[in-house]
Amino acid sequence: MRQVGKSTEQLLDEILALRSRISEEDRVHEALRRERDFVSAVMDTLDALVVVLDRNGRVIRFNRACERVSGYAFEDVRGRPIWEVLIPPEEVPGVQSIFASLAIDCLPTRYQNFWKTRDGRLRWISWSNTVLTNEGIAEWVIGTGVDQTEARAAAEALRESEERYRALANHSAVGIWQVGVDNRTIFVNPSMCRMLEVDSPGELIDSTFHRFFTPESLERMKGEHQKRPSGQASAYEAELVGVRGGRCHVLISGAPVMSAAGQLQSMIGTFTDISKRKAAEAALRRAHDELEVRVAERTRSLTIANEQLSAEVERRKAIEEALRESEQRWRRLVEYAPDFILLVDEHMRITFINRVPEGMDVGSVLGADMFDFVLPRERARLHGLLNQVYRQGRTVQYEIEGVTPAGVAWYAARAGPITRDGAVSEIIIVATDITARMQSEERDRAHREMLAHVSRLSTLGEMAAGMAHEINQPLCAATTNIEAAINQLRARRAGSPEATSLRNALDQTHRAGEIIRRIRSFARRRVPSQEAVDLRELVQESADLLQPEARRAEAGIVLSLPDEPLPAPVDALQVEQVLVNLMRNAIDAVQRSPGRTRRITVEARRAGSETLEVAVRDSGPGVPAEQLDRVFEPFFTTSTSGLGLGLTISRSIIEAHGGRLWAVASSEHQPGGAFRFTLPLAHGENHDGD
Repeated sequence: MRQVGKSTEQLLDEILALRSRISEEDRVHEALRRERDFVSAVMDTLDALVVVLDRNGRVIRFNRACERVSGYAFEDVRGRPIWEVLIPPEEVPGVQSIFASLAIDCLPTRYQNFWKTRDGRLRWISWSNTVLTNEGIAEWVIGTGVDQTEARAAAEALRESEERYRALANHSAVGIWQVGVDNRTIFVNPSMCRMLEVDSPGELIDSTFHRFFTPESLERMKGEHQKRPSGQASAYEAELVGVRGGRCHVLISGAPVMSAAGQLQSMIGTFTDISKRKAAEAALRRAHDELEVRVAERTRSLTIANEQLSAEVERRKAIEEALRESEQRWRRLVEYAPDFILLVDEHMRITFINRVPEGMDVGSVLGADMFDFVLPRERARLHGLLNQVYRQGRTVQYEIEGVTPAGVAWYAARAGPITRDGAVSEIIIVATDITARMQSEERDRAHREMLAHVSRLSTLGEMAAGMAHEINQPLCAATTNIEAAINQLRARRAGSPEATSLRNALDQTHRAGEIIRRIRSFARRRVPSQEAVDLRELVQESADLLQPEARRAEAGIVLSLPDEPLPAPVDALQVEQVLVNLMRNAIDAVQRSPGRTRRITVEARRAGSETLEVAVRDSGPGVPAEQLDRVFEPFFTTSTSGLGLGLTISRSIIEAHGGRLWAVASSEHQPGGAFRFTLPLAHGENHDGD
C-alpha cells in the first residue's frame, strides 16, 4: 500500500528546524532575563528612589531605595495605583492630573510631593519623571526621586531662626553697622539711621562711613580697625555727626567677621547712644530673599538623572551652609550687643536672654517671671506697659529700677512686639544699664545744692553787711550818750553806782561795735583765691550741670567756644556760681515765652589783648531798657520764685575778680535777654592766641 504524506527525511528536517528555532528563542529569552536582572541590579544599587509605573499609574517596578523609604516591599505595591498606597489623600488629585498631562503631552515632567510611609509618616520627595512611548502613546513612566525631608526641615528651621534674629536686630535700640574690608557699608539698622539722621538704610549702602565721624574719632577708629585682621574685638567711644549736623556720642563695640579660613570678611559694630551720659557727667541687613529651590533639569537616563539630583543635593547643602552662616552672624550680633536683649512670652516669662548681670546664671533666668527682676513698686507699671505691647502691638520706652545680686540698678528699656500670623507672639526688650547716668545726675543735683548753699551764704553776707551798717549808726549814738553821762556823773560823784552801771553799759556797746565791725569785715569784698583756669571748662561744666533742668524746661543750651584756651585768674567756684545763676535765669525766662523756640546760647571769646568776655543770651522776653540797672539791685526780681539776690551776688563776684557784669537790652535785631561779663586774661596769656 502506498504511503501518503511526508517522507521521513522531510519530517526529520522539520524537526531539526523546529529545534533550532526553539534554541534561538531560549537564547533570546535568556538574554532578556540577563538584561532585566542587570537593570534591576543597577536600580537597586542607586541611592535615588526609582519607580516604574504604567500609563494608569500602576506600580511595575520598585527599587530597594523605595522600599527603604516607604516601608513597603515591592510585592506589597506591585500592580496597584501608586496613589492608593503612597500618596496622601489631599495630594491624590494633583498626582492624577500629572498622569493625565503625561498621557496627553507625552513629555517628561518634574515635581515634588509627599509620600505616606507604611507607618504613617510623610516624606518629602523631589521627582524627575521620564515618559516612555510606543508609537506616540505613553506606555510607562520612570520616576527617579530624592528624599529631601530632613533637608526641607533643616532649611525651614534655619529660616525661622534667621527671622527671629532679624527681628531682634530691627527692634534693637542699639545702632548696628556692618562694613566690608573696603570700608563700604553692607548693612545698617533703623536705630543707626536715626543716629546719623538718615531717612532710610538704602542711603548708606555701598558708601563709606568716614564723613559721619569727627576727625578725632576717625583717628581713634582707624587704630581700632587695625586689630580686626587678627580677630580681636574692641570697644571704644566716638562722636558722630549726622547729615543734618546733629552730634551724638556713642559707645562702639566692634567685632570682626572671619571666614572659615581665618580671613577677615567684614566688620560689625554696635553703636550705643551715650550722649545723655556725656552731657550729665557727660535691621539689620535686610533679610536675604527667600531662596527658591530649583531641581536640576530633566534627565533622559537613570545615570544622568542621578547625577543631576546629586548636584541638586550639593546645591542645597551650600544653601544650608549659607543659612547657617547667616544665623551665626545674627547670633554674633546679639551676643556682642552691650545691652540686655530679652524675649518674653504672653505669660511674662523670659524665653531668651543674650547675657545676664554679674552674679546670675542664664539657667536661673530662663523661664522665670519677668517681674521677679524689678522692684515690687515697679511691677504694676511694668505690667501695664507690657500689656500695651501685647494688646496694641505698639513699642514702648520706659526707665525702671531692677534687682541684681549687686543691688538696685536703673535700666532704660525699649519693648516691642514680635508678630506671627498677624498676632503678637512674643515681646522683645532691649535694656540699657543707666545706673551710672542716674548716679551722675544725683551727683549733679548735690553740686547744684552746694552752689545754692554758697549763694545763700553770699546773700546772708550781703544782708549782714547792710544790717551791720544800719545797727552801727544807733549804736555809735548810744555810745556817745553813755560816755557823756559817765563824764557828767564823774564831775558830780566819782565812784557812784550809776557811773559803774553806765561804764558796764559802755563796755557792752563797745563789744557790740566790735562784733558789728567783724561782721562788716567778713561781708566786705575780698580778693578771691585765684588761679589760672580755662574759662571754656567752667562754661562747659556749668552747662552740663544745668542740662537736666533745661530738659525739663524743654530748652536747649548751645555753647559757642573757641578752639584756643581762655585762661583767666579766677576763683573757679565763684565764677561757676555766676555762670549757673545767669543760665538758670535764662531757663526761667524762656519758660515765660510760649510759642518761641526755647534756646540758651553761651559764648566765650577774647575781647582784646587783656580781656575775656562771656555772653549768655536767651530767647525769652528780654530785659526792658528801663530795668537794665535795676535788675542788679538787691531783692529786685521779675520771677515769682526768686529772691532777687542772684544778679547782685554775681556782679559782686565779677567785680571782685576785676571784671564787669552788665545787661543788654533786647532789640529787633537781637531779641531776647542777654547778659555779658568780662574777666582779665591770665598773666602771660595777653597775646591774641595762635
